[in-house]
Formats: sequence, structure tokens, C-alpha cells
Amino acid sequence: MDVNPDIAEGAAEAAELFRRQVAALGSRDLDALIANYTEDAVLVRFDRVAHGRAEVRVLLADYLARSPRVLEPLGLRVTEDVITYRSRIELDGVEHDSHGTFVLRGGLIWRQTTAFVPL
Repeated sequence: MDVNPDIAEGAAEAAELFRRQVAALGSRDLDALIANYTEDAVLVRFDRVAHGRAEVRVLLADYLARSPRVLEPLGLRVTEDVITYRSRIELDGVEHDSHGTFVLRGGLIWRQTTAFVPL
């Protein structure tokens, strides 16, 4: 996802985590996705909340079943422990505006918010 990202000094580790996350989504590699989360991660969406790695795994498996595809990256900002992004994606063949935030702890995703708004 290259859209002239704003990456703060000292945020290389966080930027690398984001790169791994995008690559795992693109290859639909659930194990690689889950490896980026802490054991006590929380993922919040409007339709559901997942607490802990096991629930995050179920949520992400359901998401991957919707055949997500990034159509256009629209924004990315990375600090040493927070990542926020926005992109246009396709889910189930329908275009959406996607945006979210990762809060990192120990170099992994500790908290995540994400939303998908159909276009």
C-alpha cells in the first residue's frame, strides 16, 4: 500500500508490521494475519467485537471468506505505536470505503478498529 505514507521517525517496526498485514491479507494467509496480534488483542467493528486471538481468528476467517481486495490505497499514517489507514476495497464484489486504526504493543496489534462503508 504505497500512497505517500506518512511514517514518523522511529516507526519503521510499525510500518513493517503494516506491510506484513497487507501482504497476509493479499495472500489470504490467516496464520500470518494472526501472528501479528497479541494474545489479548481486541478487534472492534460496528457489527462485532473480537476479544483475544481465538476470537480475532474467527472474525478474520469470516472476513477472508468475503474475498477482500484492496482497490485503491487512500491514506496511511504510522507512528511508533499507532497506524491509521484508509482505502477503497471490494468485499463480496461490492466496493467499500475502509478505514481503521491499529494500536501496537510489543510490536504487535493490541487494539484494532475497522469499518467498511459501501460506496
